Amino acid sequence: MSTQFGEVAGLYDEVRPELPAELADQILSYAVARGEPVTSAVEVGAGTGKATALFAGRGFPVTCVEPDPRMAAVLRERVPGVSIDVAKFEDWPPPPGGVSLLYAALAWHWVTPIVRAQRAERALAPGGTLALISARSSYADPEVKAAMEPLFGPDEPRPPIADWGVAELRDHTALTDIEVRLLDRVLPYEPEQFVALHQTTSWYRMLPAEEQTAKLAAMRDVTTAYADRLDMTIGNTLILARRRPR
Repeated sequence: MSTQFGEVAGLYDEVRPELPAELADQILSYAVARGEPVTSAVEVGAGTGKATALFAGRGFPVTCVEPDPRMAAVLRERVPGVSIDVAKFEDWPPPPGGVSLLYAALAWHWVTPIVRAQRAERALAPGGTLALISARSSYADPEVKAAMEPLFGPDEPRPPIADWGVAELRDHTALTDIEVRLLDRVLPYEPEQFVALHQTTSWYRMLPAEEQTAKLAAMRDVTTAYADRLDMTIGNTLILARRRPR
């Protein structure tokens, strides 16, 4: 799993959008509808706790698996009371008997593809729920989109999780009852928030320092030109599945 966001853990927690509580409600309802209400949960790649906050205090213990100690430090302050294991999910030993909910928010694509479905099966109790949350952002204003797209370079965006996640789970026969749900919303951004948000993206974090500086200046030019038109459309995809009961 990636640890590139730890360099900006505080900024990440400040400017990344909060996840809708509706996502947690849908996950817990899915589990109840299948006769397996959640009694314990493990979060994969918990980061600074954006998704953790949705499940903490709901009457069951939450264990967060996060590989970056810098992100885990923010998580510990943000969501006291949850257990935190600083480890990669690939290396993390699941508890005997498994847990009734395993979830990942904006993190599943960082888990090694060849092992992630198998690791999910091992971590889940029979009948337990797997929930994968992803987010895709786009510029609500077409002129802002046209001004920003050249800054991303020639690489294509990462394929949507629905394009690969569902097929991956279907190939794993221990997982069943797969569902996909979508939730879209539009969020307004002030110019400095807009720039800071982009500074926490993987495409920006992976650039050499001199290229980051150039991109930062270019983004500020865009925010100056379109200061009142910086809304972002955030699309969340929720994939649900469960381990087959015995």
